[in-house]
Amino acid sequence: MARILAFRARFMLHSQAAIEAVLHPDSVARRALEAESDTNSIFYKRNLMSIKRVNARYKRRQAKRQQNKAVQTSTATFENTSSLQSLTDAAYEACKTIKWKNSVQKYMNNAMLNTLHAHKLMTSGGKITGRRKCFTIMERGKIRHIQASAFWEKVIQKSIARNVLIPCYTRSYTHGNSANQQGRGEMYAIKLLRKQLARHYKKHGSQGWILLCDYSNYFASIPREKVLQQASERIQDKRIMPWLEQLMNAECDSGLGLGAETNQQLAVGYVSRIDHWIEEQSGCEATGRYMDDLYVIDSDLLKLRSTLDEIKRMSEELGLTLNPIKTYITSLHHGFTWLKKKWYYTNTGRIITRPIPKTIKRMRRHLRALARLANRGEVSWKQISAMYHSWRGTLKHYNAWRTIQSMDAYYKQLKTKNETL
Repeated sequence: MARILAFRARFMLHSQAAIEAVLHPDSVARRALEAESDTNSIFYKRNLMSIKRVNARYKRRQAKRQQNKAVQTSTATFENTSSLQSLTDAAYEACKTIKWKNSVQKYMNNAMLNTLHAHKLMTSGGKITGRRKCFTIMERGKIRHIQASAFWEKVIQKSIARNVLIPCYTRSYTHGNSANQQGRGEMYAIKLLRKQLARHYKKHGSQGWILLCDYSNYFASIPREKVLQQASERIQDKRIMPWLEQLMNAECDSGLGLGAETNQQLAVGYVSRIDHWIEEQSGCEATGRYMDDLYVIDSDLLKLRSTLDEIKRMSEELGLTLNPIKTYITSLHHGFTWLKKKWYYTNTGRIITRPIPKTIKRMRRHLRALARLANRGEVSWKQISAMYHSWRGTLKHYNAWRTIQSMDAYYKQLKTKNETL
């Protein structure tokens, strides 16, 4: 046994020197190993062959990775993105949920001519952007500045997003990165967090910590120069870059505007390197991100504090600022709020997910406003019913049985009151 341990110890001492010898043939370590080759040839040969096998496997993995990348990004070319077929497919995809609009119907009535016009603009270096319609809305208590583009421009954006941005960006996303991806919406993020919380409870119980991060004015604070630099590193065909520059320069304000699909894809992938650092180097148990809402779970409070410091540093390099109010570390035992949902453990380890009270109060106000419109005949109760039951269906994914019952009673009360008038 002692001879085996001594052999292993000597093998480990020579391993670092062997690595340096293979990587640098003229190094001092190489000459030292060659000098010892007569007396310690077994160590030298074993180390050398082992490192050669490691390098061979590394080269094979790199070649396979490059081959997969070429296959996955085969559509990200100038010719394919601006082709008539890609633009036609993008037009039919973009009009799926907005066919009732007058501008969409005008475009689709002359779809071939409009597609040919877009093809000529993209291939000749013409202007692929139009006037933006800027307006402000109040969404869940937040003021959002929207920059809506014309439908013909949305078709071009759809083609760029489908053929270039999605294949070039999503292939390097982490498992916890969600939003604006097929099959990775809000429910994907919620199910992933449930699995991570269940895994944490099996190891540590309800004792643990979670770091919640949120960026201040995320879209408007993203520097366009750094976004274009990232895109240039990911996109092989550089002839596509002028299209992205045109789309960004057409924005009314700084940063990335809300309303363009290309901006959505660029924003999701902008902080991807922070996701990779957390999953691969921080040593934390679990993490996930939905757009700009980030969380990190671990049983060590000090590790989470150092992780937060590193996230702040990397965010500053990207030109982003964390919201000091919405960024904090809290105990899993006391519960937390993420994606407008309240999360906590029961005494038996069951994970409870419920919508926050603000969501229910806002829906009640919305129903009262719709009921007033129905009284004036501006909206039918059939439309209100479709909207309400669509919202009600989302509550079935959470522990909100009593909330559903109370909202059903409130909806019936409003409808009965309207019918008696």
